[in-house]
Formats: sequence, structure tokens, C-alpha cells
Amino acid sequence: MTMDLRLQARFDGASVGVFMEDLRSRKGGDVCIDGSNVSFCGALGVQALVSAQKQWQADGYRLALKASSELLACCATLGVDITALGLLADDGEAA
Repeated sequence: MTMDLRLQARFDGASVGVFMEDLRSRKGGDVCIDGSNVSFCGALGVQALVSAQKQWQADGYRLALKASSELLACCATLGVDITALGLLADDGEAA
């Protein structure tokens, strides 16, 4: 069963702590992160997504992301290819 987690519109240092707490509570299962409403993303937000993907993958679960164009642009600016990490849902939509 996939559990959903919605990101705040401003995904930066101020909101990453809440995100990480929410994500930890869903550990041990597949999670779909809905970032479709993200209008601003900071480097710490991107780092949290990459770290979470690596942890979920190591644990044998799927972490998928539905990303806004702003979130994808932020990742690209920082040199992070979300698609290559296997984080972006296949169709760009929540799994």
C-alpha cells in the first residue's frame, strides 16, 4: 500500500524538518511524495529528497515523486537529475 505525503508550497530549510518527520512516520512502505504544488525549493529540500530516495531504495521500498516544474527546475539548477535517481514517477504523476 502506497502512502501519500504532500510537500508544502515552500520546500526549504524551514519546512524540511516537518517533511522528514512525516516521512519517517511512513518508513517501511512505499511512499508517493506530492510536490505538485511546490513553488519554491531550496537546496536543503533537494538534499532531503535525494537522501530519502537512497534510504527507501536501501530498505527495498519505492519512493515516488510528483513534481512541479519549479521543483524540477530547482533540482536541475543544483545538478540533481531526479529522473536518473528513479525518484520521479514514470508518468510524472503520483504512483
